[in-house]
Amino acid sequence: MLRRNVGDLERLLRVILGIYAMLLGFLFISGLAGNLLGFIGLLVFVTGAVGWCGIYTLMGRELPQAAVSEPGQAPEETGIEASSLDEAEIVSSVSVVDEADLASAQPALSDPSLVELIEPEPADESQSA
Repeated sequence: MLRRNVGDLERLLRVILGIYAMLLGFLFISGLAGNLLGFIGLLVFVTGAVGWCGIYTLMGRELPQAAVSEPGQAPEETGIEASSLDEAEIVSSVSVVDEADLASAQPALSDPSLVELIEPEPADESQSA
């Protein structure tokens, strides 16, 4: 089976635009231009419906494994098992801010020498009249 290389949003757009191009080409435009537009619309519709594009394959484009997994299939191994993580490891990796850290940061925030006072410029009263 072909591996999907077209994302869900792009698939939806391809299906909609493919149907539109087929209707426009086969029903409303006569001659070679209409047939060409209809067949291009058919190609775009099929790539959207299947989720695989040959040009993307030639360019080497692939979707991430999480987006490719089908419903009912187990996702690929990520290298981290949930059972291997210990609660103590998770808690130790999280930094906790205590009140002592906050108290040491407070004087720096309230120091007036660090804050430059900006006084508003006086309004020019001659322009307001």
